Amino acid sequence: MAKKIVRVVIPKNPDKMIVLAKKVVAKHIADGVSSVLKDMDMTDMGTKTTAADTLAISADALHKSAEEENEKRNKVLGIMRDQNSTTEGTLYFYLTSVRDILLGKNKGKEQALGEWGFQVNTSPPPKPKPPTV
Repeated sequence: MAKKIVRVVIPKNPDKMIVLAKKVVAKHIADGVSSVLKDMDMTDMGTKTTAADTLAISADALHKSAEEENEKRNKVLGIMRDQNSTTEGTLYFYLTSVRDILLGKNKGKEQALGEWGFQVNTSPPPKPKPPTV
């Protein structure tokens, strides 16, 4: 008969690790003086579990706040899904308008837009088609 392989998983996911640590600390406390972990520094483990949990809650709040701020920024920029270059008052609207005005003023000299900070890409002229016989 083949020997059974047993693996005990310690999660690498921070939230799952915190949940597991809370369960271990709670079981240790519930077992009291009869806990098999009494020789370990469970006070330190409990302190670190609480610290990790508090930091995770703080990180989640900051992440949510960052998402909200990014959404506000993107709305001002004009890069939300419901916005385009015609959404007046957005930065994208203004930059598109500036580009178009500068292109009109610099017809044939489009590279001049680089002086305004725009990236101007040029491609080589198309190759002439060989004559057909």
